Amino acid sequence: MVDQSRVTSGFDVELVMGEEFIRYFLLCSLDTGSIAWWSESEGVKDDGTPFHDVTIIHPPAELEDRRLYPVHPEFLGNEHPFQHLGAPVYSGKADEFAVIILPGGDQGDISLRVYPSVFDLTEDPPRGISNILPLDLTIRFQVVSTQRADGLLGDIGVQLALLDVSGPLIDAAESQGRSKEDIVADLKENVDRRVPFAVAGGGALQRIETRTYTDDPNRPNGIGVYLNLALRDGPE
Repeated sequence: MVDQSRVTSGFDVELVMGEEFIRYFLLCSLDTGSIAWWSESEGVKDDGTPFHDVTIIHPPAELEDRRLYPVHPEFLGNEHPFQHLGAPVYSGKADEFAVIILPGGDQGDISLRVYPSVFDLTEDPPRGISNILPLDLTIRFQVVSTQRADGLLGDIGVQLALLDVSGPLIDAAESQGRSKEDIVADLKENVDRRVPFAVAGGGALQRIETRTYTDDPNRPNGIGVYLNLALRDGPE
């Protein structure tokens, strides 16, 4: 039983998401197709030459071992349509998909590290540009909802929005004539989205708020989600 005297926020439900929880939330979203495994971008470099690249995300190999659900047989071996290029499907890097919770606001809510494979599709056969350089994504990670006609909140989700990118992979791309602004714009098409978040179990809420906790030496960083349920005192 929960000691209700310790619940002092004024909300019916309190949930605090740590960095590992958010990491696996993103990995599950990748597994279910809410987030794409790859993205293509094409255009013209600063020097006027055309480019056509594909960027492939690799979830950590531990995801295969930690799935608690049967994988559809047609999914295995078809995780993305570029496996013929020879890029690994899963990553063995220890910090692949590592999440750091940030203070929020203009600084972003989370930082996500990935080691994508990048291929130049203008060449035949396509040339591998990178599969070892890290890419750090600064992302807004906000729990959002839609107001229903009855005034309650439904359609709970997490809104992802890419704010910035950094790391050796961006430095390498800029040295090849790609501007950081264009890279961010291309990545936003793949990152920016609303991912379902069934925190209410399919029901409706009266109120939802989030709070970010960082830089406390006595507890790990976290993003708190606070809910007031739409409780009723009778069948009407």
